Formats: sequence, structure tokens, C-alpha cells
Amino acid sequence: SEGCDGVLGSGLVRDRCGVCGGGDGTCERVTGSFMNTSVPLGYHKILDIPPGATAINITERRASPNYL
Repeated sequence: SEGCDGVLGSGLVRDRCGVCGGGDGTCERVTGSFMNTSVPLGYHKILDIPPGATAINITERRASPNYL
């Protein structure tokens, strides 16, 4: 089969960081918490998810009248 490098039989695969043939060493972890509880109802931009991001976890820690 074709590897992620486009070479037939190379066996290369993308690591957790999305690097072809990588060793999972270039991942950058981005974390944060949105703590503003006084926003009015409606749509609000909270953050930008970086292009190529994987293993995304967005969690509502407390009940809120807003939607994620």
C-alpha cells in the first residue's frame, strides 16, 4: 500500500501530530478556559481552533443557558 509520503510500500504513516513519518514530537498542546459568565444570550466567538488541530476536546463544565 501507499505510505503518507506517496511512495508505494514505504510504510510511512502520519503520527499524532499529523507529520508523515514523524515521531509524535512536534505536537503543540493548546488549552484554555472561558470563564466569563456574564455574556448575554446569543452567538459569541470564544476561540479559533488552529488549522490541522486534532484530538479536540470542548467540555461544558457547568450547566449554562448557552450552547457549545
